[in-house]
Amino acid sequence: MSKEDLRVRRTKKLLLESFLELTYTKSKKFSDISVQEICDLAMVHRSTFYKYYTDKYDLFFKEMDPFAGLTFKERKQHILTPFQMISLQESHHIVEKIALLNAKDDYFTDLCTRSLRNILTHDLQELLVYKPLSVPQEIAIEVYSNTIGTLLSYWMKNKKEETPKEMDNYFHSVLNPMYFDMLK
Repeated sequence: MSKEDLRVRRTKKLLLESFLELTYTKSKKFSDISVQEICDLAMVHRSTFYKYYTDKYDLFFKEMDPFAGLTFKERKQHILTPFQMISLQESHHIVEKIALLNAKDDYFTDLCTRSLRNILTHDLQELLVYKPLSVPQEIAIEVYSNTIGTLLSYWMKNKKEETPKEMDNYFHSVLNPMYFDMLK
């Protein structure tokens, strides 16, 4: 790995740590944090921040992606038992706290929904290549991602009183078994 690669990794790490210091440790909402504040805390120039990210939301979604690095088998398992898989992710407590703190931020919520939908779209398209659907794939993906989003929102609002396994059971009860038969 070249020195430049290490510097880029270090810079991104500093920016992420600054962001987490502000959001997770100090419980500041996205709307109350500026890119300049993140950069000042990281001791990184603002123009450097914009080399890697379009804004503070981009930083969050790129660097806190809980699905990055998962194998195909793990991604498939995530589709089948999303709540149990979420609970196994190292960063899930951090992401959860940030999401709850920013739950009333419509822009953030919309980005979360779109990000989840994009991940699910990619994974489902990859997994469903071998088995044809009885409905258009875009409808199946929309139903699947909306169901997860609704259940995730319910779970967080209820302070995660149900176990991840119970939430996966709700998930399987709400969705048509056809979805799960196609993925097995």
